[in-house]
Amino acid sequence: SYLSALAFAPTDPDRVYAVTDVGRLFFSTDHGVTWTESSDPAPPQHYFYGNAITVHPDDPLEVAVGGSGYSTSGVIRSLDGGQTWGTDVFPSTVDAIPGDPVFRRNSHPAIAADRSTGPHSGNVYIAWADDRNGDPDILFVRSTDGGATWSAPIRVHDDTPGNGADQWFPSLYVDPKGRLIATFYDRRRFPGNRPYEMWGAISRDGGQTFDT
Repeated sequence: SYLSALAFAPTDPDRVYAVTDVGRLFFSTDHGVTWTESSDPAPPQHYFYGNAITVHPDDPLEVAVGGSGYSTSGVIRSLDGGQTWGTDVFPSTVDAIPGDPVFRRNSHPAIAADRSTGPHSGNVYIAWADDRNGDPDILFVRSTDGGATWSAPIRVHDDTPGNGADQWFPSLYVDPKGRLIATFYDRRRFPGNRPYEMWGAISRDGGQTFDT
């Protein structure tokens, strides 16, 4: 196995979290000098690929890990610094995207938290690739209450739904001003073919709308 995601706690840089491509979870309290593997494993899915970690902007012991197996996507959360993890959940149904004859791809989720001092500080965001419209789209949900409740999914990109163009492998980033940037692979100019491009979308209102 190999390291697939790493994150530092914003308010305690000595605390670091890591996850591997097979769902092994680790934490460090000394800036990565030594590591402890969680005795509470990732979700019991066949091949859980942990690919996203986000730590609460104020509480270094609260951390969420997102990933996917061959059959579904999931998010798990720890409130005790990675020692134990809650039940695998996801704030929406997921219509997993099909395999591709050229690229290895799936519905891996991306996670980000707003750690800025802007009006949407504390928001949590998740994006993933979903096939409910007949081709892979990037869908997105947001939480304004620490993950207790979530918005309905919206599409990040602005091309016509069901047009046969694939979008997959999203990434999320919140800049110091609180603007949310989503990037993803996109085949809208080459539907059904091998070429693809990297596209981006930005939200200036805490994930309510996006400009592509």
